[in-house]
Amino acid sequence: MGILLHSKNIDRIPLFGRSMKRRLLQRVNETRTAVKTLADPDVSIVIRSKNNAKQLEGLLTDIIQQDYSGEIELIVVDAESTDGTPNIAKKFGAKVIPISQAEFSYPKALNFGFKAATKPWAFSVVDHSALSNRYVLKTASRWNANPNVAAAWSYPLPNATATIWERLGYLFWVWRTLESVHEARKRETGMGFLGANDLLIRRSVWQEVGGFDEHFAAGGEDCALGRMILDTGYQVMYDPSLAVYHSHDLGVVGSLRQLRYWRHLDQPLAFDVAQLRRFRPDL
Repeated sequence: MGILLHSKNIDRIPLFGRSMKRRLLQRVNETRTAVKTLADPDVSIVIRSKNNAKQLEGLLTDIIQQDYSGEIELIVVDAESTDGTPNIAKKFGAKVIPISQAEFSYPKALNFGFKAATKPWAFSVVDHSALSNRYVLKTASRWNANPNVAAAWSYPLPNATATIWERLGYLFWVWRTLESVHEARKRETGMGFLGANDLLIRRSVWQEVGGFDEHFAAGGEDCALGRMILDTGYQVMYDPSLAVYHSHDLGVVGSLRQLRYWRHLDQPLAFDVAQLRRFRPDL
């Protein structure tokens, strides 16, 4: 089995796909070298889900294909799925944590999952994502020995279902997505920083800073958490080995509406399904 997973997703990025694939492979090989003599810590994987049984099964398959010797705890926070998603989760040995749609918000669902987790590290991802390589979890091994490193994250890559507009959008991220590992600075805490769909964090630090701020019900809870972590004095690392594939199948209008929506997430907003459905009809 190769090092990269679903690499055709990267090939489909216009102009820079092949070079990005080479850069991802380089970043992953750097991680493999860094952890060669290190033990793999136990990790909880928190997956938020709703009516994505097929994609969840693919994600769970990616997880069991990880080159990882630490114990992996699977936790699926499910928001009233009706398509058999909880059964798929249980088939892979996951603990299913139900959350009603009425009480759902992004930070609340995350906090549900993290409270159920028992391992020293937690990796957060959503059910319609896929992992980019077999060494994603090795990132925990890389940073485990440095107690001042609280968390790591990466920008996402377009998934198999990404529209041409979403793939074109990644051209704006092309030189950032797979850049070298570096420590995050406070000036970098804008949209996308410490994104909860691709987040690895020490659970002890999550607890110390009070978890995800549920006032950010509509999103932005991940950036807010990152700012709290930096204010506490911990380090946050940008690590492309963590990269996942993630898309919302948006056309040009939906993409523009999403960008406009994101601009408001630096402040707490109520969770509003009607507002989100203007660009996310799958909700």
